[in-house]
Amino acid sequence: AVRDKIGTHNFYYYKTNDTFILTTSLKYIVSEFNLSIDKSVIPTYLGNFYINAPNTIFKDVKKLESGTYLIFNTKLNIYKYFDLINLYKTSKKINSYKKSLESLNNDLINSIKNKTKGYDRVGVFLSSGIDSTLITSILKKIGKSINTYTIAFEEKERDESEGALKISNYFNTNHHEYKLDKKNAIDITNNLFKIYTEPFADPSMIPTLFLEKNVDDDIILTGDGADQMFAGSLIYNTISYPKKIYRFIRQYKYDEYNKYKKEVKLFYNKIPESYLNNYNLKILNNRKYLLYDMLTFLPNRLLYKVSTPKVYFKKNIVYPFIDDNVVKTSLKIKYRYKYYFGCKKYILKNILYKNLDKSLIDNTKKGFGIPLKKWLKEFYKEDIYKYSDENILNHQGIFDYKLIKNFLDKLEDNTIKLSECYVLFAYYMFQLWYKEYIKDLWKK
Repeated sequence: AVRDKIGTHNFYYYKTNDTFILTTSLKYIVSEFNLSIDKSVIPTYLGNFYINAPNTIFKDVKKLESGTYLIFNTKLNIYKYFDLINLYKTSKKINSYKKSLESLNNDLINSIKNKTKGYDRVGVFLSSGIDSTLITSILKKIGKSINTYTIAFEEKERDESEGALKISNYFNTNHHEYKLDKKNAIDITNNLFKIYTEPFADPSMIPTLFLEKNVDDDIILTGDGADQMFAGSLIYNTISYPKKIYRFIRQYKYDEYNKYKKEVKLFYNKIPESYLNNYNLKILNNRKYLLYDMLTFLPNRLLYKVSTPKVYFKKNIVYPFIDDNVVKTSLKIKYRYKYYFGCKKYILKNILYKNLDKSLIDNTKKGFGIPLKKWLKEFYKEDIYKYSDENILNHQGIFDYKLIKNFLDKLEDNTIKLSECYVLFAYYMFQLWYKEYIKDLWKK
């Protein structure tokens, strides 16, 4: 078994003295064997919303890490064939901005050409942001007929449909808009763990799954990976400060990759470990966090979110940014060309602005997220209370009712913080998963 270099798909393996199982889904292993939950990963799951490879929710089941392959012949051996960190260290950096821009632009065009070759119906998941718009502009440039798809929300703070429509009109695409209302949201939520086989709590999986279920093209392109490769996340505003300011913020205000640890401590009475403890990179902070993102967040959260329903619904979804040549070029581009005086994804924006009026791009990052606080209170509250019955929680033996009740009381009187909402949502998702794969303790 070979897991691809960046980790677009998973392999799980289960090994005991007399059994070895390798599969792309946990469903078969769970159905055939009596597995024990690894409670040690729960705090970190609650704070990160996913479980990082090689761990899974089960003690005896592991997940193959990206860039590795497995051979079993009476003995289990795992080998690394792609080392992202070593590739970064050994890559000769491109000295000029002009050459960086030209190389990246050419690689992206070639990536999109190669991935869409031979396909007539080409789709794009379009937000009003940089990545999907850049993909759309390149598709238009190479002469493809394009279908674009976006999600509409009733809540304006999360809605990007208006901006997506403007971009669609600019590039003359065949545009499709799907409204995610309460009925659709609840229906999808109730069926999440028929599709996802691990506890998983990225709130944007709900609109992502809704979109994947509805699209119908020969091939669909997404902008996943660009944020992690080109400093597009909000975190880079913090770690890109001058060193003295950054140290002050890090010590007193902000913990970049474990920012929900206080909330998890209140909820679960344990402090989650940072996934970054797995790595000891002697590289400047802003550079190494790009690598951290590509090693952890990208394969285990972002790609798991998109690729899992992709397989379930049998959709042909591809990632132009996660292309061998694009990845290699990104590692050669200097950090200041990615994050330039407060401008995230600086080099990607300048490629895009050659083909698009800047005013059409909304730089307020929304993605396909959900209005989480509102949905917890208006869509999910009754269900969360059901899964938080004191007697059942005591029988389950994982969560402390008193700690959870504190969060529920805050939800009830509307004093709950958004950061606490994320942890509460992760707990809710865990219970839905538990019901599907372990035991329905709530069945009457």
